Amino acid sequence: VFVTGITTGGLVPPSKLPSLVKEVFSNYKQIRAVNGRLLERLRTRQRVSPVVDVIGDVFVEMADDFSKPYVGYAWCLPVAKLRLRHERKRNTRLARILTDMRRRPETRKLPIDSFLCAPTLRLGHYPLLLEMLFSETPKDHPDHIFIPQAVATFKEILNRVNTVIGKATDRLIWEQVVLNIDALGLL
Repeated sequence: VFVTGITTGGLVPPSKLPSLVKEVFSNYKQIRAVNGRLLERLRTRQRVSPVVDVIGDVFVEMADDFSKPYVGYAWCLPVAKLRLRHERKRNTRLARILTDMRRRPETRKLPIDSFLCAPTLRLGHYPLLLEMLFSETPKDHPDHIFIPQAVATFKEILNRVNTVIGKATDRLIWEQVVLNIDALGLL
């Protein structure tokens, strides 16, 4: 919704549009693709049998596919938020359109910032949901082996994502401090 609104509204000069989209939305298409593949695998499983007996193996097989896109997205997230903040200040039309987009039903009255953070939050939901399933799984069921493996992998990816966000934020703060010192003529 937001990508389309920003790219089709003529709000940003065409020369700046590609860098804005890249910096703000990063590799969101990779995030959507990996989640789409997971969804398709789960739907395929459900087509085989409406009552899905085993689910953990799908998550185990897919878990590693989540690492690269999510870690890459996390690295860009602090810069995305900063760039968006600057663009809103400089471009009142863009700020107004982003505010108007909040009123659309598909955004559920949430600001764009909520959607920028959504991928990393979604990643955190997978271990929680799997742990809930595990608590209801009999010990002799195949998911009793698969689910803990998937949970461990997703938690590891989530830890990397959180670490990368912290490092990227620190890097951004450092760069801003250097710019401020330079602007004061202290360098």
